[in-house]
Amino acid sequence: MKTISKQFYKDIFSSSLIALIFSAIFILGLSLLIGFVPIGEKWLVAINQVIKVFSLLFASLLCFKERSMGAIKGPIVGLLYSLLSWLLFGTVQNSFEFTLSTGIDLLLGVVMGLIGGIFAVVFNKKVVQ
Repeated sequence: MKTISKQFYKDIFSSSLIALIFSAIFILGLSLLIGFVPIGEKWLVAINQVIKVFSLLFASLLCFKERSMGAIKGPIVGLLYSLLSWLLFGTVQNSFEFTLSTGIDLLLGVVMGLIGGIFAVVFNKKVVQ
């Protein structure tokens, strides 16, 4: 049985935090854009999902140092990212309701994290020695 390295945990936590930072920056940019350009609510939901996907993918590509276990690290990163973003944006909105939408976001976070983890392992050239 293979033991889990410290780098495994570093990859997960750093990817989750970087994805959260990217999302916060992009959401801030989106909110500034909304001040100048009217965007419908349906578009906001879609744009929000695209921001999450790119944040998770970019963070995984940037932070995964080990080219292994992407299918395991990715969903964990997605779940942790979803929980952290729920806490962060819940704090901003002063609302911590766990609704069906929140559950769907958590599930989508796991799926998006899985895809990001696989991409990071397949396409990332960095290897820790």
